[in-house]
Amino acid sequence: MKKILRQNRPSTDSCHVPKQAESLIQAISQDQGRRQKVSQKKLTPMQVALSQMSPVKEVLLVHCDEASVMYVRDMYIDQVSRQQSKTGLLMPTVHKVTSFYAGPPRQIEVMRKLFDSQSDASANMPVSFEGKSKYGEHDLLSDEGVNTLRPYIGVPNSCTVFEQRITPDRVQRTMDNLKEIRMIAASANSFVIPILVGYSGIVDDSWQRVADEVVEIRKCESGPGEEFAFSIDCHSLRIFSAYGAGTQMCSMRTGENRLQRKYETFLSADAHERAYWKLRYWGNFSNIQIATEFKVARSTVDRIVHKLGGPRDGSLTDEWIADARRLFGLDAKAFTTAQKDA
Repeated sequence: MKKILRQNRPSTDSCHVPKQAESLIQAISQDQGRRQKVSQKKLTPMQVALSQMSPVKEVLLVHCDEASVMYVRDMYIDQVSRQQSKTGLLMPTVHKVTSFYAGPPRQIEVMRKLFDSQSDASANMPVSFEGKSKYGEHDLLSDEGVNTLRPYIGVPNSCTVFEQRITPDRVQRTMDNLKEIRMIAASANSFVIPILVGYSGIVDDSWQRVADEVVEIRKCESGPGEEFAFSIDCHSLRIFSAYGAGTQMCSMRTGENRLQRKYETFLSADAHERAYWKLRYWGNFSNIQIATEFKVARSTVDRIVHKLGGPRDGSLTDEWIADARRLFGLDAKAFTTAQKDA
């Protein structure tokens, strides 16, 4: 069994807000790239209330499609190992993370390399990558699969991440065995992240009976400077979506020879719609100017910008605008000077 170990990094946090609460406050109050400290006195009452929510515990159930699963698994390993909350949920404090695989050994090697390719390779705790079967898929949500996972889930103050493809005929059995997994985790004071892959009709609020939180991952169109993007929809927090919680967006790109992630409040799965909104509120460009450059009706831009809500903190870089010109086929001089709507 091979393991990857990361050394603890000393904390420089001097804010009076607890470490995990501060992470959620930053995710709610700021977009990625604005990393300055957020003091409690600057928060709205809603943001203060959200920052005081307890961490997710026992089971965090995640559903995603086949194209996203590798990135989603890696994202949660990263968030738990760093005790961060950029996905919109406070992660529990654990002392070890195990990423478990039931498939070809090469899959373990690929995920290990992906984890190594983080933009910041340090982690706060040991992370191990382990597997069960050499060939074929071992159903980790069968009775046999639960017994396979039991020695890992039963370790106190640990986190176990695994994925399982699911089909309509497996739904009831999956729910029954997730109840068993939750009981094991509760007894050991451990944390489990099962990632269900495939069949999109299975995940609804009824799954809250077998998990403390249910998260739906949906692939989004990649925007300027993005290579892959998806939304992170936390079922129990949807009511707070207007306050920057409940649904986040994660986008990825390769830069400086490493995988880099950016987290921000979810706006839209459509890259054009996100661009209209960002150009309007972060770039200070007029709706007329946006419509002209994109060759669409102003009413289209008006409708989309209104639909996505009012301004939030953020800014556009020259690099983002250059990427937008290339992605959307805009004029080379587009969006060089901001204009105000009349």
